[in-house]
Amino acid sequence: MGLVYLCVFTIGGEPGLGAVGLGTMLAFSAVAIAGRHSELVRGLLSLRGTIGCLSVPMTIHNITFDCRDPAALGRFWAEALGLVEDPDNQVAEGDDEFALLGPDGHRPGLLFIAVPEPKTVKNRAHLDLWPGDGRELAVGRLVALGGRVIDDRHNPDGSGWVVLADPEGNELCVKRAPAERGEPLPVGTGERKMPTSGWPASVRSSRPRSIGTGKASSKR
Repeated sequence: MGLVYLCVFTIGGEPGLGAVGLGTMLAFSAVAIAGRHSELVRGLLSLRGTIGCLSVPMTIHNITFDCRDPAALGRFWAEALGLVEDPDNQVAEGDDEFALLGPDGHRPGLLFIAVPEPKTVKNRAHLDLWPGDGRELAVGRLVALGGRVIDDRHNPDGSGWVVLADPEGNELCVKRAPAERGEPLPVGTGERKMPTSGWPASVRSSRPRSIGTGKASSKR
């Protein structure tokens, strides 16, 4: 005797939006043991393709860094990005975590958690930063905060980016500012004049020769 198993799951269904309403997921699973049920199985799979499988999307709550000193590294990133300490996660000096949010409370936040082991290899993920007032000015500020330049990916036409490491060695990239690409500045970034050439004095001593491979993209 043939058996067919049909499982239907509905998550966050919203009346009035129809069978394919936002937040609704229909999943069908069918197993045919006898050949006489194969038509039913094909019908169910066809129905799945017609309706579609819609899932409730997830959002990023925090981007988490393992580190030796959560408070010190968190303050570097707070200064770099204009973030504030999470008011719902206040910590004392020496605690094993430190949390940051945008000044308006928006997420994703940055969460720094103490671990015993040091960083040993290049991160498989990193942040690309888009400064409001110029790539070289931003690089200068990051170096003054305790970061260091590890790779210069400038192109002759001014495109490209700079690779830095934060105080614990986590890589980050600073791209060109909107004005340097001929685009309007984002709202709230001000209208500071872009440098025309040269690196800030605080950066020149730490700027190495490029150690990257390949040509830098003109889109960054």
